[in-house]
Amino acid sequence: MLKLLNMIINRVKHLIKYIEFSYPQMQRKKFDVSKSGARIYLFAINAEGNLTRTLIYRGCLSMTNEVPQLRNALDKNIKEAVKKLGLR
Repeated sequence: MLKLLNMIINRVKHLIKYIEFSYPQMQRKKFDVSKSGARIYLFAINAEGNLTRTLIYRGCLSMTNEVPQLRNALDKNIKEAVKKLGLR
């Protein structure tokens, strides 16, 4: 887990790797991350088979490496999105 906390996230592809390692129950074929301006969305298939979209971060992604509060907010939003999908 310590390796994940030190993982550098600069781009969406790094965020996808971070989610894959943090939440192994999420299958890579069933989710994707998209950036639109300053917003980053998690698109995923929920337990019922529906496509869902959740806003997981708003702002500069590389700032999560320097400000621990932003990394904690990102982690919290990802955790809530996974809970909402029913993939605890």
